[in-house]
Amino acid sequence: VNVANEVVTQPSNANAAPFIKAALRDVKAYLSSKASSVLVSYSTTHPPNGREQWRDMLAYYLTCASAATSVDLYALNSYSCCANSSFSASGDSTLTHDFSSLPVPAYLSEFGCVEAVGTGERPWSEVSALFSRPMTDTFSGGVAFTYFPQPSGVDYGLLNVNADQLTTSELPVSTTLPPTPNTQLCNCVEQNAYSCILNAASFNSPNIIGTLTGQACSYLGQRAGSCAPILAGGATGTYGNYSFCSSGQRVQWAMSEYYETTQFDAQSCHFAGNATSKTPPAPIDAAFGSCLAQYPVAVMVPRPDGTSGGGPASGTSMTSAPSATGSAEPSGGSNAAAGSGKGSVMAVMIAAMIAVVGGGCSLL
Repeated sequence: VNVANEVVTQPSNANAAPFIKAALRDVKAYLSSKASSVLVSYSTTHPPNGREQWRDMLAYYLTCASAATSVDLYALNSYSCCANSSFSASGDSTLTHDFSSLPVPAYLSEFGCVEAVGTGERPWSEVSALFSRPMTDTFSGGVAFTYFPQPSGVDYGLLNVNADQLTTSELPVSTTLPPTPNTQLCNCVEQNAYSCILNAASFNSPNIIGTLTGQACSYLGQRAGSCAPILAGGATGTYGNYSFCSSGQRVQWAMSEYYETTQFDAQSCHFAGNATSKTPPAPIDAAFGSCLAQYPVAVMVPRPDGTSGGGPASGTSMTSAPSATGSAEPSGGSNAAAGSGKGSVMAVMIAAMIAVVGGGCSLL
């Protein structure tokens, strides 16, 4: 099972790495709860760099510490060996050396350069190197990209079917992972604390949610408030109490918090006609405490229905969410508004290993 593909592509978005490890943790906990021994992997892009740069540090970050939060296989999408390049000139020799001490098996999840030789014409010169020493000491084969042709762009298809560089000295991420998303906690707070509610049409509009989140957080900041409770920072390891809730629930938190600071002034919950007010059973902080007692924030075994339960995942400890104070950054990017309304979905894929025979990338 591949939890994600090329999420981190440069140092500026390396703060997504803790979320990859959190996805690994939750997927592995779920598989363990089903007595499954399926291996879990991540596929990364292959920039031309070495051990001192982010490619290798990401690999070691995702394979370090507990096995419960680390990949079982590490995959690399590599198109470095083009035309009749050599093992040394392509950079594969450096790659093999840099990955030689990874504690898990590695393989090429994509390979087969096209650009240097013209569309549809590939000599597959890396195959002999990939299945020979010294590469076999580090890599366990690879997957040729791709089986079917693409409708546009460079054609990597192996057959046709008709109907009839950035560098850094350190990886800027935290080893503190976000908690498992807790839908029950988010729903409990929404039902018992929010006083400013999105209209149904607005709740289902990512663009409106993104705009309103920015507005509500700006208004809240003008009144000495903060949207830190709905923000998540992979670089700092700071995760607000509501940062794992849906984008609609997060913006309703911000609007309700602002509405409360104005002493429930009717105009404060208008938001251009996108929201309506209601009288909540309890203030937000009090409701959160009550809901938290029922649905603790922790590392839990996820369930297919999106809820979490069954106690802490094996090999992990119960951890409370960080307080809503301090700095945090919007989840999924550097935009000032908390969340754009589009959540990052870790796609789960099963890769079919394709054996390819071809020429030789000379081992020079």
